[in-house]
Amino acid sequence: MVDWASNGESRKKFVLNRLASEGPPNFSDDPIDVSLPEILNPIENLEQLFIATFTAGMPLFLSYCEIPADLLPVTIARHNVENCWSSSPNKRSSKPYPDFPNLVIIYPPFPEVIAFGQDLSKSAIGCHHPKLLVLLRRGSLCVVVTSANLVVEQAPTCFLGKASTVGLEKAVEVLDTLGNSMRNLNSRGFMTGMASRQDKISILAFEIANTITKAANLLQSLSEENVAYLNKELLPSKGVQQLVSTNMKDLLTIVAHDKREDFAVFCCEVIRFGDMCKDPQWHNLGRYFSKLDMDTVTHKQLRTEAEMTMQELITLAQHTSELYHELHALDKFEKDYQRKIEALIFLKLSLEGEHVMMLESELKHQRKSVRNLKKKSLWFKSLEEVVEKLVDIAIFIHQEISEAYGYDGLTSSPRRKSETLGEAGLALRYANLITRIDAIALYPTSPSDNMRDALYNGLPPNVKTSLRSRLQAVTKEELTLSQIKADLGITLQWLVPIATNTKRNDLGKMSRGHKKIIRLQTLYHADKEKMDELIIELVTWLHHMISLRRSNKAFPPKTSKVQFSEEDRNLLEKVMQRGMLVPGISKSQDFVMSKKHAQRLSKSTGTSPHTQVKA
Repeated sequence: MVDWASNGESRKKFVLNRLASEGPPNFSDDPIDVSLPEILNPIENLEQLFIATFTAGMPLFLSYCEIPADLLPVTIARHNVENCWSSSPNKRSSKPYPDFPNLVIIYPPFPEVIAFGQDLSKSAIGCHHPKLLVLLRRGSLCVVVTSANLVVEQAPTCFLGKASTVGLEKAVEVLDTLGNSMRNLNSRGFMTGMASRQDKISILAFEIANTITKAANLLQSLSEENVAYLNKELLPSKGVQQLVSTNMKDLLTIVAHDKREDFAVFCCEVIRFGDMCKDPQWHNLGRYFSKLDMDTVTHKQLRTEAEMTMQELITLAQHTSELYHELHALDKFEKDYQRKIEALIFLKLSLEGEHVMMLESELKHQRKSVRNLKKKSLWFKSLEEVVEKLVDIAIFIHQEISEAYGYDGLTSSPRRKSETLGEAGLALRYANLITRIDAIALYPTSPSDNMRDALYNGLPPNVKTSLRSRLQAVTKEELTLSQIKADLGITLQWLVPIATNTKRNDLGKMSRGHKKIIRLQTLYHADKEKMDELIIELVTWLHHMISLRRSNKAFPPKTSKVQFSEEDRNLLEKVMQRGMLVPGISKSQDFVMSKKHAQRLSKSTGTSPHTQVKA
């Protein structure tokens, strides 16, 4: 019990009942008093505070408990003669103390008789139902329920009932009940922070569906088919060998490390969902996952069971994806319907037209589709049930990584002699450079100045410096245009797909039916020094190719005189003798018309000399 003085006058006390855990009461003859500061301390660790049916004076409480004026959000639900039965929700809350901007007072609409008895003049009479204190700290939640009335005038030795700390599950139920009765106030104060612990998945379905997709992609990449493709085709490929490493052991270590990183991202999401469960056994899953590397025998998951679980989750995720699109369609239907109704009301027209009935029918059908998909998807599933399945999948993925790459791949990191493009954050920049080089190489004529300037300006500074010295050097070997094109084509044939994968992976775009791109298929692990040298070589070839094209254009080869055979010459002479054909008329028509014109005479035949009409 803590004494305090109000305005230096009589000493009074806030008295709260003795705290006891749930179960049979075990009261001693000399009960222990618990003060409010003892419950609130350490107050600097509090993130939010909610108190219901607190009837003492607010300034007295705030000063007594040393509540920070502008740091701690505090919401207090209390009774008030003027506001508690107001029909307007806006009058059921206020911020009456300017010195405490984060303090919100709410006035729930409790019945008058229960709140104040028959005498409505008493504004500080306690209620006949338990009082609720909710303290949210970093990483913990404390809920206290007591039947004691927290009134300043209350006698220090008056104990009206027992107080108890409520378990996390019951606390959520209490807050949910309170939130349902004050839905207009749930956006301010303490209530918004309490939706994190839940039973049904509801809106989290879309996030969980994305997590399931990550697990499915990771498992697919660990399949026997994909591992065989990796070892036989990808690792020995020219791009990986030239840009990353020729040591197969190092390459396998890089792949295993990438899988490990993807697995860690997946586990972090499962841990977050586990912390949202009501059941404490799913909290702090990070400790459980950290033991997987230490004990690989105890944590075993059968392949058949894991595959069945994964297929079940994939089906739920697919239905959830459909639900996402149907919800968007429902939102569109509702907006169209609302706009139509508002337009009819504005025009003072009837709301029973055929178009309105059609919109109502479509809206009803869409709502039914959404309801059906919610039943098939993750929406109505238990969060704890889905988290349990995700934990099983995490164990199985851990097994698959160790079987595919060995247990050494779980802990070892790749040895780097030099910086990679991914580490330097330059993978996408070099991918764009390669795309520009390929576009210029495929250009049928000399590229424009803008294309050349864009390519040069995109080069890194060290590449520009080395390129100047390379271009100024006199080349002893003279290459033809076709040889340069062939050399460029050979290199770009394996380099351009890697650049395309890099850009696709950065944008997150993948065509349906294509396998997920891994980092070794992009420029992420490419050695920066090797890549710089390759870019210099490609740009040098481009320079020589453009120079050769310009020289050929400036000095075009002389054209030889066309030689015709004797047969062709005879045919040409016959055509010349016939003269010019009438434009737009076939040869047969021209022959007939020529005869007719030959037999006609002009009106001035007698005065003008006779001329032969050309056939």
